[in-house]
Amino acid sequence: MAIMDKDNPATYHMNLPTAMVIASFTTIAWVNTIELQLRIWMRFKRYTGLYFWSLLLCSWGCAIHPLSFVMLDFNIWTNPHVAGVVIGISWWCMVTGQALVLYSRLHLVVRDKRKIRWVLVMIITNFCILHIPIMILSQVVSASCHMFQCLPCTQSLTEPHRHTPTSPRPTNGSKSTPSTKKSK
Repeated sequence: MAIMDKDNPATYHMNLPTAMVIASFTTIAWVNTIELQLRIWMRFKRYTGLYFWSLLLCSWGCAIHPLSFVMLDFNIWTNPHVAGVVIGISWWCMVTGQALVLYSRLHLVVRDKRKIRWVLVMIITNFCILHIPIMILSQVVSASCHMFQCLPCTQSLTEPHRHTPTSPRPTNGSKSTPSTKKSK
């Protein structure tokens, strides 16, 4: 685990209760993943089909997504671009995987093949229009943040924000601000 230096603003200081909450929710995700993996591998007779593979994809995405945030938050991964890619791909696995799980069982409640096909088109369109641009946008923002050394990347979250005003603040005796007069 990386050493958290109090004087270095690039390190991320996290208090114990916050770290414990993160660890507990990550543990819940891992327990759910392990349980689902056991149920998948014990229940399925054939390891083929959209339902099987989308369940596997979704469950592993639920385990890798919080793990990648923990690795990034505790400075185990020092390259934010690699962490961003892993976070994005695991998000794809969770969201699109769950949509494909529901799509693969849709024929049980809907008999119209055209409606089922439109749901698949909607899932693919959602992936192309929303998932891919969000991943690209997050990588661009992360790269520009580190390139230009903007505030969230260089300042620790525990330090107060220091704002340097462009003009000096007026004192009580100065008349730099217009006075408001009550109209009769």
